[in-house]
Amino acid sequence: QWADGKVLAAAEAMTDEELGKKLDAYVVSLANNLRHTLLAQRIWLSRWTGDGIIARIETREIARAVARTRLPVVDVSAGRHIKTVPWVETDDEAIARAAVDHLLERGFRRLAYCGEPRFNWSQGRSEHFRRLVAKAGAEGHVYEAAGATDRRDLAAWVRRLPKPVGVVACYDI
Repeated sequence: QWADGKVLAAAEAMTDEELGKKLDAYVVSLANNLRHTLLAQRIWLSRWTGDGIIARIETREIARAVARTRLPVVDVSAGRHIKTVPWVETDDEAIARAAVDHLLERGFRRLAYCGEPRFNWSQGRSEHFRRLVAKAGAEGHVYEAAGATDRRDLAAWVRRLPKPVGVVACYDI
């Protein structure tokens, strides 16, 4: 899903001429190749005969596709798009604690967290980070990246942080 989103975003930025241009003997056009790939994924899932699904259900579209299979499902996403299926997720408090402890053990007294507010797991880690930093009597700073679309804003936040500082990133944004 993540890769599909990246590919589709890149395709949206292209002109109709670029998407329709014949590339070589094997790729008629990018548009044709994209349609084929996305259709193939849907067909594959509709024909799959497994006993159950372990999935990162991160969008309503994925939720609908998984639900149509009528197979047992375990969701490993924090998105919770199908509230009735069992759900497994990371322990955000343990992750925040490990990160804060690691930085404190290395002598950092200023800690920063770069989060992504679109995701429940990042919000949870941010809350635990704030609480753990305060409990340790350290100085805490939080940046909510909102998709990290403006890298200049993120870079400016990093430059403004008091140094030295230990930084925890919610993931490799």
